[in-house]
Amino acid sequence: RGLSDLWQQTRWLRYLMVGAANTAFAYLVYALGLLFGLSVPLASLVSLLIGIIVSFATQGSLVFGHLSPLAFVRFVLNWLAMYLIY
Repeated sequence: RGLSDLWQQTRWLRYLMVGAANTAFAYLVYALGLLFGLSVPLASLVSLLIGIIVSFATQGSLVFGHLSPLAFVRFVLNWLAMYLIY
């Protein structure tokens, strides 16, 4: 039982914290886009695209400990599927 065990046991908490931080960041990007004169759809798109990249980086490194080009492609494809379904 060491630091590695503690790290594994708190993955759910890291997931929640990183998810909340990513949501706040995406909203900040959206709000700044509106502040700088972007239309609502464009601010939303910019926020989504930047948010996907930041979310992959933070979740991959801080929560799951795995970043790879293939994982990024799968992550983006999942987002695309969700976006198209919605």
